[in-house]
Amino acid sequence: MWKNASVFWLLVAFGVDDAYGRIVPDGRAWRIWTKTSNKEHAGTNADVHIILIDPDGGESPPLFLDNILRNDFQQNSVDQFSVYDQVNLKDVCAIRIYRDNSGSSPDWFLEKVWMIAAEMINDRVFNVKSWVPTEQEERDSYYEVQRTPPCSAGPLP
Repeated sequence: MWKNASVFWLLVAFGVDDAYGRIVPDGRAWRIWTKTSNKEHAGTNADVHIILIDPDGGESPPLFLDNILRNDFQQNSVDQFSVYDQVNLKDVCAIRIYRDNSGSSPDWFLEKVWMIAAEMINDRVFNVKSWVPTEQEERDSYYEVQRTPPCSAGPLP
């Protein structure tokens, strides 16, 4: 019996659900969409990260946006990602988004980002409409995009 209990706690320590053997990620699940502009050279091959910011200023760690075996962030495209915020944010009022300089075309003009968690009714929309900074540029300027409507207008359902 003690061997079964030890295996159970070992699996739990590695983030595996005891009932079905599935890996259970930390935090709230979010579905995120990005809309790349139709401007010339707007698409990117760079790695992209996003930080989600809640109404109290709490932040997720940088979340990598990538669909395996897909060329994401191409000119005039919409891409969808599923991520876990790892900290269970109750809502998202702002985002910080940045890219690295990898790939043959690292610059990226982002029109907007929108996202939703499973239990929410309305999307959280962030109108970016600008060239996305590199990680260092984002750190230097603290490039933050507020939600539309802003959180100061009250919570969304």
